[in-house]
Amino acid sequence: MSVLLNLESEMKSEESGEIGAFTANDVCVGASSFQISNSKFQIGVAVWGDDPTTEVVDGLREGETFSLKIWNPQTSVEGGLVPASIDGRKRLVYRTDGFVEEVVEIAASIRSVSL
Repeated sequence: MSVLLNLESEMKSEESGEIGAFTANDVCVGASSFQISNSKFQIGVAVWGDDPTTEVVDGLREGETFSLKIWNPQTSVEGGLVPASIDGRKRLVYRTDGFVEEVVEIAASIRSVSL
């Protein structure tokens, strides 16, 4: 599944970070790093599904919900990202070969405290 985030940030230019997708059990199922060049930018995150040919659950299953988190390596602070609305819903749901686009604001507070 592909997630495209249109980000609006109060973080300073030249700061960087990572955004990850996580299962309800806090397993990372996708991540992408970014470098801020201006207050508005886009970042894509590939979210991985489970491989049905293995016994270990190593990704999301169809219809499973997931969350997004942001991490600032300069401060070692992690916070949750909650998009305002995902296609009219309030949660992210994994769909094989799915695509979702959302606007998310990153507060300056991620620089020193969690969101």
